[in-house]
Amino acid sequence: MFRISGLERVEMYSDPDNFCAEVSLANLGGGELAAVFAQNRGLQHTDTGSILLIRSLDHGRTWDAASRVVVLEEEEDAGWNIAAICRLSDGTLLVHANRWRYLTDGRIDWITGKSEIDGVWLTRSTDKGVTWSPIERVNFAPMRNARVRDAIVELPSGELLMPLHGFRWQRTLPDIASVERERCFVLWSPDKGKHWHYYGTMGYDPAEIIHYHEPGLTRLADGRLLGLMRTHRWPTPVLPGEQMGPPSGYVYMAFSDDDGMSWSWPRNTKVWGYPPDVITLPDDAVLAAVSYRTKPMAVHIALSADAETWLPEDVFPIATYDPASVTPVFPHHPDEPVVSRVLRGQLWHIGYPSSILLDDGRVFTGYHLYNQEGRQYVEGAIYSVERD
Repeated sequence: MFRISGLERVEMYSDPDNFCAEVSLANLGGGELAAVFAQNRGLQHTDTGSILLIRSLDHGRTWDAASRVVVLEEEEDAGWNIAAICRLSDGTLLVHANRWRYLTDGRIDWITGKSEIDGVWLTRSTDKGVTWSPIERVNFAPMRNARVRDAIVELPSGELLMPLHGFRWQRTLPDIASVERERCFVLWSPDKGKHWHYYGTMGYDPAEIIHYHEPGLTRLADGRLLGLMRTHRWPTPVLPGEQMGPPSGYVYMAFSDDDGMSWSWPRNTKVWGYPPDVITLPDDAVLAAVSYRTKPMAVHIALSADAETWLPEDVFPIATYDPASVTPVFPHHPDEPVVSRVLRGQLWHIGYPSSILLDDGRVFTGYHLYNQEGRQYVEGAIYSVERD
């Protein structure tokens, strides 16, 4: 059994005029951390803003808003949402992100379907994130639709793997009720991310019942790769004020023993929450962080000694959240039911965690929540993982 100790929550970044969400972290060494996140345009979760970078020089305890760098900037008719950052062994930083185009008033157009995913794009920095290269479009053929969740993984050989999720045939905005179900896969690069090639399918349901999406990826101590995937079924039961409920929302796992070319059949970890982020700890245990979007809402971590056995007693909340305490930014009546406010404002949209190891072996997990003033903001939790 595991336990966590010394839990400390810290605010990383907030903006009174823009929602901020979906953070990804990298340890640059010497106590310096870098975080990239999405600054949405305005006080809506639009998924069509800019990608910013901020840094900490004291192992994540404080974050300097003045260190803010625009990595990927929104345009009049396009924007960015989820980005992930990776530090390679030579110190190069890679950031890749989703680009959306054909927007309606700065929003993804869910109704008319005019919006389109304009691929996955990558930029790199050789000066710790101060300046960034011109963006390059990532080749994910033969897939027609791909999106980002977790960071690139560097193998001991120097080759890179990029975990993505998407559709083989569907080009436009993903529809959870569409005929085709989403799949998780990895791209491979032999040259530090200059060129990418489709490499292996992590999870796919040929019966077209289960969506496998938003994968997390880590390399285990024995050299295997572990992929954790969010799952979604259609239709899905849901309680008032929540996004989904079981059997949707379970984390599934798949393993590769050939550096990502082939994968085992996905199996249910029985950990509920989404989407997952996963890292390998110094003692070879595995830590997965998930958003828990049912009552009581929170960000959870789940721990496994062998990457295959996940016990309920080894799941811990690191940040709790009550949407009833949030005053929405949109017009509402004081007597409007909490459930209505939560649904109209998507106040269940919390988490999207990202974890890294600190220099002293502790863990830093970043995520987003809503504050009481109704703004999405980014914070983190610092803690130690111990075994009984």
